[in-house]
Amino acid sequence: MSSLVRWSNSIAVAAMAVIVVFIYGQEGNWASAVIAAVALLVVAWLLSPLFGRKGEPWAELKDMPPSSRGVVIFWRPGCVFCIRMKTLLGSTGRKAHWVNIWRDADAAAFVRENNNGNETVPTVILDGAVHTNPEPTVVRRKLVKS
Repeated sequence: MSSLVRWSNSIAVAAMAVIVVFIYGQEGNWASAVIAAVALLVVAWLLSPLFGRKGEPWAELKDMPPSSRGVVIFWRPGCVFCIRMKTLLGSTGRKAHWVNIWRDADAAAFVRENNNGNETVPTVILDGAVHTNPEPTVVRRKLVKS
């Protein structure tokens, strides 16, 4: 996938921030312009490939027995469902193995294999079973037990 496509949502939201500053600035409402622009730039960052960690390589995790592997979460930057998962798991999410499918071709292939050819994320492995976009509360319960 091209770098521009990965950045497209983030670029679009950042462009909206510039437009908002211009519009509010024309009206002389600079406080609202700054607040709205900062909020939009935070959203742009959350949607960018820079958000989140690099992830762990799937090649190292796939050969581990499920009992020692724990929870594996396949994700990609810019995915709002992944952002939701990370946010709702909070610090408990650090116990999981996060695999970035945009940086790991084997992981992307695994996700497609388990989602009818689609790169649907988050795809989570819990107790050896693959779950597509499970509720964060289910994942949190498993992480707390481990």
